Amino acid sequence: MAVKPHPVFTMMKSDDSVARAMRWTVFLKENKFDFSGIAEIRMDSDFPVMLDPAGNKFSIDFAGNKKNYAKKKAGMKTELLSKAMGAGRYGKRILDLSAGLGIDAVFLAQLGYSVTAVERNPLIFLALQEAVAAVELDLKFEFGEAHDFANLETDVIYFDPMFPEKQKSALPRQEMVFFKAMVGSDNDADAVLQKAVTIQNNYDKGYYYLGRCLEKLNRREDAVEAYQMALTYDPDYEEAKDDYVTHSWRKAL
Repeated sequence: MAVKPHPVFTMMKSDDSVARAMRWTVFLKENKFDFSGIAEIRMDSDFPVMLDPAGNKFSIDFAGNKKNYAKKKAGMKTELLSKAMGAGRYGKRILDLSAGLGIDAVFLAQLGYSVTAVERNPLIFLALQEAVAAVELDLKFEFGEAHDFANLETDVIYFDPMFPEKQKSALPRQEMVFFKAMVGSDNDADAVLQKAVTIQNNYDKGYYYLGRCLEKLNRREDAVEAYQMALTYDPDYEEAKDDYVTHSWRKAL
């Protein structure tokens, strides 16, 4: 029996538009995507536009969205995000375990890194795939759970989970409403980080950021232990010392 595009798709009459809608339909159904939060997916432009029942629109366009994907770049050695990953000293292969909108992945690829980014929401993954096909970057997206990719051979693991209280957004309000409804919060962020730090378990910053993650999840006792581990590998790690002292004091109350 031939597969037909899901009713949410609006297409042009061209074979390419119909074929693309069919590919999306098959992939989304295979991955048990819940279409109830989608009112329409417009396949009548270069990059699909998705709408929820409230009319909030969402699309990903690496080439056309200059605000998010064409940021001014100083260079691999000087950009803050790059410096946080060693500015190339550890190698140029980056595994991004929280692709999201792809903003950081694109930025790092533009700086000259080879980036593999993981996204677990099937609809967002498809939108990322469409967007990356239109640009020339050493960047690819993989579909799946972050913890399944945490042991992939790489030089640097990057992870920026979304927490419920996180307010700052790179998107206009209606697009952020749509995006957050689709992806939710990364409530398994601690498990992902736990797996990541075991790959290189003498990495002080890994344990420090695990502590920050646990703190966000209100697991303060576990956060204290993570800060303590960070200090085991670098007793002079000032941020870890400050957070360890602060939360150890609260734990004692």
